[in-house]
Amino acid sequence: MKRMIVAVILLLVLIGGCFWGYQKLDLLSQEVSDHVAQADALLDAEEQDTAYADLLEAYQLWRSRQPLLGALVRHDELDEIQNLFLRAVQSMHDGEWAEYRLHSRELQGMLAHIPEMERPSIQNIF
Repeated sequence: MKRMIVAVILLLVLIGGCFWGYQKLDLLSQEVSDHVAQADALLDAEEQDTAYADLLEAYQLWRSRQPLLGALVRHDELDEIQNLFLRAVQSMHDGEWAEYRLHSRELQGMLAHIPEMERPSIQNIF
C-alpha cells in the first residue's frame, strides 16, 4: 500500500510540474511577444531608436531564459526563434523596415505557437 501512495504522489508531482512548466512557458512567450509588439508600435510612431532598444530587450529576455526553455521546448523550435530574432534585429539595425516587419510577424507567430505546441492536451499527446 505504501508503494501505491508513493507512486500516486510521484504521478501528481509529475503532472503538477507539467502544468507549472506550461504556465511559465506561456507567460514567458507572451512577455517576449509583447516586447516585440511594442517595438513594432514604436517603429510605426517613427521612434526607431526606442524600438530597437525594445527589440534588444525582448531578445535579452529570451536569451536569459534559455535553461528553462531548453528543458521545456524542442531545440529546433528554439533555434528557429533564435534565428528569427537575429534576422529581426539585423533588419532593424540596417533600417530595412519592410524586412523587419516580416521577421517580426513571423517571430510573434512562433512565440504564440510554442505554448500551443506544448499545451498538455489530448491532441498534443497523440
